[in-house]
Amino acid sequence: MSYDKTPESLDATAPQLTALFRKAAVLFAAYFVGLLYLLFFALHFLGVLYDSGFSLATPFKETPWYAWMILSFALLTLGAKKEAKEQLDKIQELLSQ
Repeated sequence: MSYDKTPESLDATAPQLTALFRKAAVLFAAYFVGLLYLLFFALHFLGVLYDSGFSLATPFKETPWYAWMILSFALLTLGAKKEAKEQLDKIQELLSQ
């Protein structure tokens, strides 16, 4: 077998690939931060539920406003995973050309 083939030229430039990798990395980071926030909210909510003797009315009443903001942010960032995968697919497509 001969390995002396010259590589085919890529249509994508290094700055384009770097920008796509950077965007995918930021989106994955946002996704993981959202997962951590979701875990924080779940633990907080379960703690309030446990302290109230498993009364379902109390956790909704005693959960502070910022915990609900954290929950909404966490749910919004879960969509970042899909966007990051699309960026990685673009990178794969550019590299396969």
